Amino acid sequence: MALFDYDPHNSPASEHPELELKLKEGDLLTVFGDMDINGYFEAELNGVRGLVPSLYVDELEDDNDSEIGLEELLMRSHRDPMKEVTSDKGNERPVREMA
Repeated sequence: MALFDYDPHNSPASEHPELELKLKEGDLLTVFGDMDINGYFEAELNGVRGLVPSLYVDELEDDNDSEIGLEELLMRSHRDPMKEVTSDKGNERPVREMA
C-alpha cells in the first residue's frame, strides 16, 4: 500500500522519473521480486508496471497467506519437482501483494 503521495517528476531524488509510478496515499500495488540495491521495488498499479521507492510503500498481511513451506507444498502436490519443471516466462507471477 502506498503510504504517501509520490510524483517522480517532482522528486529531486528521482534519476529516471519515466520508469517510476506516480502514487497516491492508499494505492494498492502488486510488487514483483525483492527491493533492488537502490531501494526500489518493481510494482504494478492499475495495469501499469514501474518502479516505486521502498520508503513510500508498506506490505499488508493477507489473511489467505499460508505458513506452508515450499517442500511441504511439493510433497502435497504428489509431483516430482525434478521431473516436471514448467517455464512461466512472459507470465510473471507476483511474489507478494503490497497494498
